[in-house]
Amino acid sequence: MADRRDLGVLAAGLGIGAVLTGCMAYYTSKEKASKETAVVTKTETTASEEKKKRVAEIKATRKTGLRKDSDLGVPAHAVSDAPIYRFVLTGGPCGGKSTALVEVADRLRSLGYQVFTVPELATIFHRSAVHFPADLGFRARIGWDAAKLKAQLSLENAYAEFAKNTNKPTVIISDRGAMDTKAYMEESHFESMLDMMDMDVVTLRDMRYDAVCHLMTSAIGAPKFYNTTNNNARRESVEEAADIDKRTRHAWLGHPMFRIIDNSTDFKNKVRRVIEFFSEYLNAPVPHSACRRFYVEITSPSGQLPEELRSLRCRLTSTFLKQSNKDQRDIVLRKRGQDGKYTYCVSVVQYKLGNDKDVYTRQKIIDSNQYISMLSQADISKTPVRRSRYCFEHEGQYFELDKWDGVCPLSESVDWANIGGNRGILIAESDSEEIDFPPFVKVIREITEEYSLKKLSRKVAV
Repeated sequence: MADRRDLGVLAAGLGIGAVLTGCMAYYTSKEKASKETAVVTKTETTASEEKKKRVAEIKATRKTGLRKDSDLGVPAHAVSDAPIYRFVLTGGPCGGKSTALVEVADRLRSLGYQVFTVPELATIFHRSAVHFPADLGFRARIGWDAAKLKAQLSLENAYAEFAKNTNKPTVIISDRGAMDTKAYMEESHFESMLDMMDMDVVTLRDMRYDAVCHLMTSAIGAPKFYNTTNNNARRESVEEAADIDKRTRHAWLGHPMFRIIDNSTDFKNKVRRVIEFFSEYLNAPVPHSACRRFYVEITSPSGQLPEELRSLRCRLTSTFLKQSNKDQRDIVLRKRGQDGKYTYCVSVVQYKLGNDKDVYTRQKIIDSNQYISMLSQADISKTPVRRSRYCFEHEGQYFELDKWDGVCPLSESVDWANIGGNRGILIAESDSEEIDFPPFVKVIREITEEYSLKKLSRKVAV
């Protein structure tokens, strides 16, 4: 019996035969029909060559780590001038994602955005009886995770394609994103899966999504509200939920726009903080009131972050572009790299009149070609600010530690010459006045008010 492919070929053959019969009946000359067939064949050949060329371009893009619509599954013909934002709402079990997703979507729609919500793939698989094969071998288990990740990417790509064709400002919110898979796998297995799929962490984490918001499980900080009754796919105990939450936070650690929403407030205000995070990103101006900077010393014996912290290191370069003296703003290019892969963005920083303190920032992800092109407009009176950034979390609080290359004499009260040693600038995002600093961090003083990237660009040593 012919299999499905044979039937497809047979059906295609019958279709072509019908078309040729129609052509012969329509044309009175055999020569005209022959010419028409030649044109069709040439067109099909050209289309095939274009497809091969496009596939080659996508593979080249993946190797260089550049973000292109084609690499996200969006076809070339789906061209749109309207912005498309890709957000992720993630977190541990029973963190409030489902409720927050509805309220965030309603809020953004009220602001005029077309909002698409990508459902959680693990839940879809469970409801379809496609359960994780825990009792089978490595090949079956990693195959299940790979299939789920492929389904996630395909669904997100389909939504992005449709958004392109509508030509409307769109927000795509994924209920868990691609990196959530890592939280449920051994790290070596996750890396093996990415190698098998010809993917990498930077592309999946940093280049695919614009902003990521993590809702901490109620098992941490509010265990009396933890339950498994509202989701049949949820089977974790309080302890297991807390562990998964930690693994999920670590999976997204290092994303340029990552925010952890803890349980320090009631649930209503927890959801409000999620809405504010995404609204600030979209509505820019983005207030920086929650971002504080501290001049710190690392007190561990090595003078470095403890190894068990599993911090993530990336390299940052910020370059200011030339602006008119009349402009109360700056345009800043940022290059961010990890493991030889880079992401790029451009920021428009608005200032108060006569003050270097930024009021708000608009950000947009760009590709390497745009970055290189815009570098030709660099302000030669300022020096690119290069530093290493270490991203880590402690007790549910997200931190970033910056260490500079060279001397940064921003203030006499800050020993910038030692910034590359056991001292650095600690960045903390917190909604509360009190910050629970890690035990290996000694705060020398807060420098939030005096810190200015613009000042650093004038004085930093290359």
